[in-house]
Formats: sequence, structure tokens, C-alpha cells
Amino acid sequence: MRRTWVSEGIILIAVSLLVFWPARMAGQGLFGTISGVVTDPSGAVVPGATVRVTNVGTNATTTLIANGAGVYSATSLNPGTYNVEAQAKGFKAVAMKGIVLEVGANAKANLVLEVGPTTQTVEVTATQAPFLQTQQSNLGQTVTERELDQLPT
Repeated sequence: MRRTWVSEGIILIAVSLLVFWPARMAGQGLFGTISGVVTDPSGAVVPGATVRVTNVGTNATTTLIANGAGVYSATSLNPGTYNVEAQAKGFKAVAMKGIVLEVGANAKANLVLEVGPTTQTVEVTATQAPFLQTQQSNLGQTVTERELDQLPT
């Protein structure tokens, strides 16, 4: 049976989609990450600290344990505003509030625990992120429904 140029074209398009489509879709991130290091006032890491990352809008909380290097990383977080709290035995709890997480962003929230009773909490308010992002090379932006409606068509 003889193949026509149409059937060969359809096969070529189908194979191209299967090969190239997943690679393009992998770069489309919908989530962000908040990570950092938990240290004491002298700069020494605090391994095993309990870190809670809470979405202010939904009250969804992710609880993590800092590794041996004091590092924690909360991945696959929805864009929004977050509070990060850390506590460890022999240290005052510390909270960093108002961390704005954008699509595909990797926000850094390094926490410094002060020595003292665990009944006290130190609150740190996050500042606006710098316009120059030196920690990652990809770009992402959260677009509101209103901005989407106003896009030219």
C-alpha cells in the first residue's frame, strides 16, 4: 500500500508534538519555594529546628525539620503571602511574616533563633524583595484576573 504525503505529514507532526511538547511544558512552573537556613546569633546552624510555613490566605501549613546543616526547603507552594516560624529546644521561637511568594520564585527566609526560654517569640517583618533577582535565572509573575481581562486581543 502506498503512503501519501498527507499521512506522512500527520505522522511527522504527531511525532514532533510527542518529542517537543513535554520539554516546553516542563518550564511552566505554577508553584514557588521558600527555603533558608536556621542559625543562632553566633551564626552556627541549628539542626533539627522545627519550621512551619503558613499560607496567610488559606491557612495551609507545611511543617519541616531543618537538616544537619540547618537548611529547610518548602517546595510546591501556591503563590501568595506566607508566614515562616521556627523553634528549637533552648531557643526562643522566631517568626518572619509577610513573605510574598510569586509564581516560580524561590524566596529566601533565613531565621536567627535567640537563646532563651521557648515561651517568647521574636517577630521579623519581611521587607519588599529586591527588583534584581540574583538567586535564580527563570522569570515568573503572578497575573491577576483584572490584568488578564485588560490584555489586548
